[in-house]
Amino acid sequence: MLLAKGIAMLEITAIIMGKPTTIHPTLIWDHDHQILIDTAHPGQLPLLQEAAAQEGVLLEHITDIVLTHQDIDHIGGLPAVIEQANHAPRVWSSDIEKPYIEGRKRLIKITDEALASLDLMFPPETPAAFRAAFRKMLEHPPHANVTAQLLGGDKLDACGGITVINTPGHTPGHISLYHHSSQILIAGDALTAENGKLAAPTPAATLDYEMALHSLKALVDYPTQHVICYHGGLCSGQLNEQIARISAGAVV
Repeated sequence: MLLAKGIAMLEITAIIMGKPTTIHPTLIWDHDHQILIDTAHPGQLPLLQEAAAQEGVLLEHITDIVLTHQDIDHIGGLPAVIEQANHAPRVWSSDIEKPYIEGRKRLIKITDEALASLDLMFPPETPAAFRAAFRKMLEHPPHANVTAQLLGGDKLDACGGITVINTPGHTPGHISLYHHSSQILIAGDALTAENGKLAAPTPAATLDYEMALHSLKALVDYPTQHVICYHGGLCSGQLNEQIARISAGAVV
C-alpha cells in the first residue's frame, strides 16, 4: 500500500502455526536508495518480492535493510533478501540487537523453556516432520552480518530523512523509525494495531512491558500522519494522543 511518495506498507500473509498471519514490512525509496525495514519470516522471500513489485520496486535493487529488532518474524528473511540482491545491501540494527541477528547469541526469546513448550503451540494435526524442522529453525535461526549500527537520534539522510528512535522493552535494543517527509512512524513491535487503532505491544511477547510502555514517550513529540505497526498494519488519526495514552497505561 503506497502511503506517500516513496514509502509503502507491505502486507505479507501466510499460514504460521496453523493459522493465517499477516505482517507489515515497510519499503522506503528514492532515486538512489531502496530501504527495506524488516524481512518477514524465513521462507517468505517470494511473498516479499511480490509485495515490493506491486509497489513498482524490484527487491533485487535493495540498497539497505533496517532491522527493528531480533525476533524471527523480522530477521527470518534476512539471508535470502541479501542473497537475491544485485549488490550487497547495508544491514542496519541497534548495537544491542546485533549479536543476536548475527547468530553469535541465541535469540533472547528462544529460551529452553520456550523450546520445551513448543509442541503445545502446534495444532494436533501438525506433522512430526514439520514440528522437528520448526524447532531446528528456532534453535539455528537464519542470520547474517550487521554492517552498520544505529543509535537513537541518528538520522539517515536518504529518502526524505529517517530518524532512529530507541524503543526498548519488546526486546532490549528495539528501535522505531520516523520518516520525515511523509510524517510516518514505523513502530516495529513497539506498538500494535487493532481495527485501525493503536494498541500496546503484546504483553506475552514483550520482555519488559513497563519499559516498553515508558519508551513510547519518545514517540509522542513527532508529528505523525500515519503509524505502521508490524502486527496490525496502518493507523491514522489522533495518533500522538493515542500513543500518549498507551504510554500512560490507559486503554485507547
